[in-house]
Order: sequence, then structure tokens, then C-alpha cells
Amino acid sequence: MDKGINSMDMTGNLSENWKRWKQKFENYLIASETNKKPERVQCAQLLHFLGEDALSIYDTFKFNDEEKDKLQVLLQKFDDYFIPKQT
Repeated sequence: MDKGINSMDMTGNLSENWKRWKQKFENYLIASETNKKPERVQCAQLLHFLGEDALSIYDTFKFNDEEKDKLQVLLQKFDDYFIPKQT
């Protein structure tokens, strides 16, 4: 049975944790062939595997109609959240 990947570690350096977790998730999409499923399913997988704390973060995001169920949009929103802007 497909066990997927572990939830993201929400302690320590969240920027680095997110980058590493995102890399694992993108590999998982390919290895499990989830990348061949509808984006809606891929987004659900991302939220499922990210974990409870990340789901709370997700609940703060705003989406317009064109952005709903788009994996790249969702990943970008988490990038924006976890990776500080360089000034």
C-alpha cells in the first residue's frame, strides 16, 4: 500500500523544511503517478500529507475562481508563506 510522505516538520527553519518537503512531494507525485490525476486530487494530496498545522495555514489563503484546485497556485501560496522575501 502507498504510504505517501511524512508531514512537514513545523519546527526549526520553516523555509528550509518547506523547500525539502516540497521536493519530496513533487517526487512523490511522479513516483506514485498522482501527477496524472486531476489537479484537484493533487491539491488534496498536498494538503493531506502536509499535516494539520499546514491545513490551518491553508485556511488563511484567499483564492479567486481561476485559482481553485490549481497545484502551482497552491504551491506558490505556500512558497510565499514559508520563504521570506529578500530585500
